[in-house]
Amino acid sequence: MARSQRKSGSRGSSRSGGKRARRWNASRIGMVLAGVVAVVAVLGVPTYRWSWAREEANPLARGMELLGEQGCVACHTGISGSWRWRADGAAPVSVEMIRDAVLNGRPASPEFPGAMPPMGGRLDVGEWRALVLAVGVLEGLVGVPEDPELASGYDVAVQMGCFGCHGRLGAGGVPNPGSLEGRIPGWLGGSFRKVLTVDGRLREVILEGSRQRRVPVPGVPGSLLSMPAYGERLDSVEVEILVRYLRWLHENPPSLET
Repeated sequence: MARSQRKSGSRGSSRSGGKRARRWNASRIGMVLAGVVAVVAVLGVPTYRWSWAREEANPLARGMELLGEQGCVACHTGISGSWRWRADGAAPVSVEMIRDAVLNGRPASPEFPGAMPPMGGRLDVGEWRALVLAVGVLEGLVGVPEDPELASGYDVAVQMGCFGCHGRLGAGGVPNPGSLEGRIPGWLGGSFRKVLTVDGRLREVILEGSRQRRVPVPGVPGSLLSMPAYGERLDSVEVEILVRYLRWLHENPPSLET
């Protein structure tokens, strides 16, 4: 009887502890939101978005932008709209091969009449490296973890369509009309860092999603897109390996050195 009462008391204590933790997290999130509103009131929405975008900036996101700005997608996008290295399906075998093609271009040939122009003289070092990084990621030569559990977390992110909203390898998300930031945040910048600082918050968002967020700021009606809940689509093991992968990705962002 005493043992049963101790177990019952332990479960009750655990439940109350969980409730206190959720209340504490909600309180912290509320304080952060209030702080954001205060900052926006002082800076204005355009300045806040500029500041937010700077905090989210990363080389991979810049490389993805350069693919469009430099006209790369005109030749390297297939009928389906997906990236391709060559029309015949051939793929680069190394990052060095990509770097050489970006810097020095490729001549026309009977099989491929359109010459690839060299980018070495058009882009500074930071930009051509960002472009090489983006192509390396698209070709699967950069950013895929070797650790089996982390690779499983990557697979879960692919299967759940996470990269569709948060950008390739979390480089930065798609536009989110009506939101304060204007875009869905990625996993490499300051927004995700704040999520990781709140104990259990990442796991909570994956399981329960996030409601449409509205802030009391004129001209910001509320985000059109919101995070769906995956609590009924992922089991506990999948959630844990996804959390571990996302933490690892934030701490080890894709680069030409890894």
